[in-house]
Amino acid sequence: MKLSWNGYRYELVCTAAEKDLPKQAGMHYDFRGRSWWTGLSAVARGFEKYADTSAKEKLNREDHLISQSKALSPEEIGLDGIEIPCPKGLSYLPFQQVGILSILTRFGFDIETLRKKK
Repeated sequence: MKLSWNGYRYELVCTAAEKDLPKQAGMHYDFRGRSWWTGLSAVARGFEKYADTSAKEKLNREDHLISQSKALSPEEIGLDGIEIPCPKGLSYLPFQQVGILSILTRFGFDIETLRKKK
């Protein structure tokens, strides 16, 4: 087996006898290239021991990005004090709030009208 990164997806070349492993992992078969592929690093990580240099570099870059990122609180994003109307008994998650606010600002909505009155 050999796992490689071709710039937009991971590709795994294996023998017909080994085909069940990538299939069970959720990879897709490319009939033209006669290889298995995935765009998900989590799936490719299961075949990391078969990775060539390009695949190892891509997986290492993603590890680095994950280690550098951190979850932001609503206060750090700037959502503190903003109340977006939603159905009774429900609330939006922070990533949903950010998405809603970015769409509203794109269309010229004044976000300050959503800020809670003190």
